[in-house]
Amino acid sequence: HGVDPKLLNPRQQFEYYFLMARSNFDLTDYNKIHDFSEYYKTKGLKYCDTIMSRFPKNSYEYLSGKGLKLLRSKQYQAAIAPYEQLLKMKSTYQDSAINYSCLSYLYFTVKKPDLGLKYLLKSAIIDNTHSIKESLALVNLAKYLYGKGSVKEAFTYIHNAIEDNNFYGAKQRKVEISNILPIIERDKINDIEK
Repeated sequence: HGVDPKLLNPRQQFEYYFLMARSNFDLTDYNKIHDFSEYYKTKGLKYCDTIMSRFPKNSYEYLSGKGLKLLRSKQYQAAIAPYEQLLKMKSTYQDSAINYSCLSYLYFTVKKPDLGLKYLLKSAIIDNTHSIKESLALVNLAKYLYGKGSVKEAFTYIHNAIEDNNFYGAKQRKVEISNILPIIERDKINDIEK
């Protein structure tokens, strides 16, 4: 909050506003008390609006803000188009991994699991090959594989996500991992005992 965005160049302004939006949305997810989660969600949506008001339509920045706003407003079908457009634009590996991950979530949500899995795998591959340690794609891949009965593979991916999280240190990711880890480990132990 000590940063004055007016002093930043346009690229830095986008990164600042996008980081503030994502941070508030992460606080929304992390905080389960309704009043607080709504407060952070509203702040995150305002930062998305700021991005959309300051950058030209159909620019990478505008589409990033629009896609994130639609996703977080639960307008899942509408959010697909901006993310599809973003994937056609030049971006960093980390941004590509995030966009693939978001698109994966959207396709799973609108009941198109084949496309959801396709983009989830692309996100996980980028995370792995380029040492992006945020690990959300690996957590989601572990959940997906577990749901399909592939306990051994789910076990491998969830432990890779744990290693990445230990490096990255994100508390929210730790919570997400801790929700699925005991279930996968229990089934892995049952398989070993059998």
